[in-house]
Amino acid sequence: DQMEKLRTYCRLLYATHPIVASAIDIYSKYPLTGMEFVCKDDAITEFYTDLFFDQLDYEEYLIDVGREYWTVGEAWPLGSFNETLGIWETDELLNPDDVSVHRSPFLKEPRFEIRLPQTIREIIEKRSPKWEFEQLMRAYPELKHFVGDQARMPVSNVLLKQLKFKGDTFNVRGVPILMRG
Repeated sequence: DQMEKLRTYCRLLYATHPIVASAIDIYSKYPLTGMEFVCKDDAITEFYTDLFFDQLDYEEYLIDVGREYWTVGEAWPLGSFNETLGIWETDELLNPDDVSVHRSPFLKEPRFEIRLPQTIREIIEKRSPKWEFEQLMRAYPELKHFVGDQARMPVSNVLLKQLKFKGDTFNVRGVPILMRG
């Protein structure tokens, strides 16, 4: 709960403080300036340039990831992989408040669980719009078990990644860099 309040404060500081916002924007955008794919095979270069820049809009998405990292100390990119086509289909950035991190004595990496986005929870709870509810249940019937506000759904570490600022070696969550200020 304290980290949620701290992240809310950091977002407010980013939105209202001109120097903090400018510094975060520079750190989020500058490393991506001039980003391009280079390969000896022009077809491969063209394929990945089209996929990541045109279809997935990584120029904007990576700026969002960087802004989240620099503002609240961690970013949670979630990828959707299309098994049939063998490509990444879409990426989205999750709110850190919707992610739980659990250490395991049996695994090197922690386990992640997420709260379903509010829009999906509302569709399942209200069963409306009907066509969206039916499509969700047809494609992902297991989602009905994770509708509650406190319910969390396990997510693969392959699809969900945590980018965190390690202010503390033993903390499983990222610490906002703004805490130093």
